Amino acid sequence: EKLYFTAVLDKRYRGRGPGYGMLLFMDEKGRVRVHPTPEGVDKEITVEARHPYLFLSSPYSGLYVFSLEDPKWVKILDANTTRVYVDDDYNLYVGTIGDWWYIGWKRPDGWEWEHVTVPCDNNTIFHFIVPDPVNEKRLWFGAGGVSNIYSFSARGSGNAFIGVGCWDGEWHDVHVKSDWAITIAFIGEETVETPCGPATKYALIPQAGKNNIQKTEDGGYTWRRSYNGIYADTINALNYISSGIWRGSIAVTAVSGTQVTTDMGDSWLEGVDFTLGRAEGGGKLPGYQWCVVSPDVKVKGIYDLIVSTGYPSPEGGDGVFGVDLSSLSSGGRLRAEKLIDGPHYEMVVLNGKLYAGSMESGVDVLDLESLEVTKIPIPGKGVLVRLFDGKIFIASYEDPAFEGDMWRWSGRRGKLYVYEDGEYQVVYDGYVASFFVNNSELIALSLGHLVYKPNVYSSEVVEVELPDAIYSDLAVDWDHGIIFLSTFDSDTPGVLWTTIDELREGHVELRPLVDGLLTMRVRNLLYVDGYLFAGTEGHSVWRAKLQVSFSEAST
Repeated sequence: EKLYFTAVLDKRYRGRGPGYGMLLFMDEKGRVRVHPTPEGVDKEITVEARHPYLFLSSPYSGLYVFSLEDPKWVKILDANTTRVYVDDDYNLYVGTIGDWWYIGWKRPDGWEWEHVTVPCDNNTIFHFIVPDPVNEKRLWFGAGGVSNIYSFSARGSGNAFIGVGCWDGEWHDVHVKSDWAITIAFIGEETVETPCGPATKYALIPQAGKNNIQKTEDGGYTWRRSYNGIYADTINALNYISSGIWRGSIAVTAVSGTQVTTDMGDSWLEGVDFTLGRAEGGGKLPGYQWCVVSPDVKVKGIYDLIVSTGYPSPEGGDGVFGVDLSSLSSGGRLRAEKLIDGPHYEMVVLNGKLYAGSMESGVDVLDLESLEVTKIPIPGKGVLVRLFDGKIFIASYEDPAFEGDMWRWSGRRGKLYVYEDGEYQVVYDGYVASFFVNNSELIALSLGHLVYKPNVYSSEVVEVELPDAIYSDLAVDWDHGIIFLSTFDSDTPGVLWTTIDELREGHVELRPLVDGLLTMRVRNLLYVDGYLFAGTEGHSVWRAKLQVSFSEAST
């Protein structure tokens, strides 16, 4: 009745050395305790348990067993071992680095080992091999060249695959799909027939980025992405489309592509997960996809969506692109065309014109009928372009260069402008990473501060210093007086909240909001219609439906 687990030093803290680890357990009172390991066995360790045994595996030391009935560690396999699986009969299924897999058949005096290989280069991590839940003759196995735990790396050269087959000392009916697999989960009790008997019909494996969670529905013969939605990827931006043909939709831009929901994330448009490539970029690959807006009338009679691309951009094929989303969502091919050249970030549409924040200088203005481009020549790069109270607001970025894909929340120099009647004027003399205006009230996030102006045109400014953290974005619920902040820290709650009233008074208390949201490395926020969306680093988009108590302003 104890939970056993290992903790291994993260790769960023290892230098060139191995990842030292500890074997831990949680006792009946919820306290975490250290369990002793064999002397010197503490590098990149993993644990498996089935009463009365503990199994400790290390690619540096091999596989050890500890029996609660005879409490001492005994080495049972001298190999570069990785993951271990124990079945109900105490048979062991063990992966290795560079030596395929081993099955240990339980005998009265220990384990008898059988070496299981496949015809491939062994320069990889053989992560797991497990029997099918209903048929021990049917084995599932996975490998990959890299790992978050193991220092060994065969990136770019090591074999990576998920496979299944019948094993009786030799392989039969083997089916393999490329790309790495580090673990597997079986679903339900339905079976399919195979040459060696029934096998579990449904299983899942995690993979990277666009592949996401792979699912088989035929016992491992074929695999597909498990669902139509936002995949486990790094999110670039969360875009609520407030006007135009796709008004009320949300477009999420990610490293893997752009996807669209018309019902606040309950479902996602089938077949819409597009990227803009060299064909659209004029022979050069565009950079990250950032902002998405929709025109009131199709541009050139074709394009009902407009997407910006920009830094980071290794080839410089950037621009503002028209996309035919209607055709794509109906099963057609991607049709896209560059409307403005160069890297751009945020955009808004107003009175038949597109205002696109240039990541080179100022703001480009595209007449959506004539396609003529003019410029709002504010100093610096006019990256943030937003529409509030019927007016266009522009936040500039005046640092000399963009530093990585986290530049927005690490900028130091810039200004906030309002653009009216062909003129622009400064309304806040300082850089802001995000901002909102409602009935002339301004709330903004600067580096380490929240900024408040009771009237955006006035000289009165309230700046409140925030506790030390990496603050990445801001969202505001004006109706309930709530301010949401996201952080990019690994040791600070990913989403925090305070009240507008506190900010008005010159102080804020930040409370964590983690119910239903990922708790670390949140890149961006979107609040709309009672939903708070959090875009993360490598972990998709999370959504929480918020209910606010007016007495305590809590969620």
